[in-house]
Amino acid sequence: MENSLAKVVGQRVVENGKQQLLIELDNPVSDFSLQRYQRDGEIKVKVEMFDNRYLSPQQNDKIHAIIRDIYREKKEDFNFEETKERVKTSYCKVKGIEYFSLSKCSMTFAREFINFLLLLVHEMGIQTSLPTRQLTDDASMQVYMSLVKRKCAVCDHVGEGNQIHHYDAIGMGLDRTDFDHTKSRLICLCAKHHEETHTIGLDTFFNKYYVEGIKVRQQDLDQIIKYPYEVKTREYSEEQLSTHDLPDIYEKI
Repeated sequence: MENSLAKVVGQRVVENGKQQLLIELDNPVSDFSLQRYQRDGEIKVKVEMFDNRYLSPQQNDKIHAIIRDIYREKKEDFNFEETKERVKTSYCKVKGIEYFSLSKCSMTFAREFINFLLLLVHEMGIQTSLPTRQLTDDASMQVYMSLVKRKCAVCDHVGEGNQIHHYDAIGMGLDRTDFDHTKSRLICLCAKHHEETHTIGLDTFFNKYYVEGIKVRQQDLDQIIKYPYEVKTREYSEEQLSTHDLPDIYEKI
């Protein structure tokens, strides 16, 4: 198998509706390889797109806002710049990558780093200056973390009154304990925002807060989110409230 970097220099859509790309290779593929890897006159290739976009000003602001909140929590130990360097170093260790400069990272990299920082915030129980829904660059991930930690996806409230809400109504007369919860989008909301979904409707609710439910695999419901156990007990044990499969990030640095 040969690998070569390339750039897309053209594209078109053919009669069958499929897209064709014209690519320019940095290094030519030998005739030997073209013959070696073909089957029935076809050669299969794997295309991986690289994100050439630099992080946006909005992403940069979110990253520094979250790090400031972490610094506020840990300021007895480190100053702001030390905190910033330590979380970056920790990210490199967890991901197995080289040290990076924020000013040169791509939008995709920045999005993944923001997810990492928010995982850290959730794991450490840090109350951010802004709701995490305004700091995330990945709304589905933020809703998922809220489900895991039983935090309101709108205001980050933790505690009594928080419930997992079926964004898509189950329907009258159906038994929630027998319902296939993977068929409905789920979201964790406090009592206030749960009631608001019924008062103003889902469309208005989404346009106001820009959060909505997500569908979750049965394995995650059983092992990580621990739902629908609380439907029967209406109580959350320490084990249910704990975060599963999230790295103990800060202690590693």
